[in-house]
Amino acid sequence: MGIKMKQIKGSGFLRVLFKMNVLPIILLTIVITTFSAMRFAASMRIETKNGLVDLSHTVATLYDKVYEGDYHAVEKDGEVLLWKGEHLLNGDFAMPSKKGRALISQFFAGIPVSLPRSEPAAERG
Repeated sequence: MGIKMKQIKGSGFLRVLFKMNVLPIILLTIVITTFSAMRFAASMRIETKNGLVDLSHTVATLYDKVYEGDYHAVEKDGEVLLWKGEHLLNGDFAMPSKKGRALISQFFAGIPVSLPRSEPAAERG
């Protein structure tokens, strides 16, 4: 009699309801979350790559406008130095400028936009 009670209890309504409704929801949640996380990571990787490529094109355009000459690399003491004309680009983190104005160039529909460098308060008067 004890064995029959376990069999009846094991195949109860709640157990069947759980198998039919809750288990598929849990499995689908795991599948959808995994797929979404993989797609999100791939999208971030692609966006980062495209952003860096665009930034490198902007920097190259800025250097072409500010410094004359061709790019060339020189190896000296095991270090590679990158030059644009007569200007050394390695380690130069200053904002390229002409006549005291910073050239922050962004190109929207082919129109260059240049913003002035902010001046110290003492020079403004």
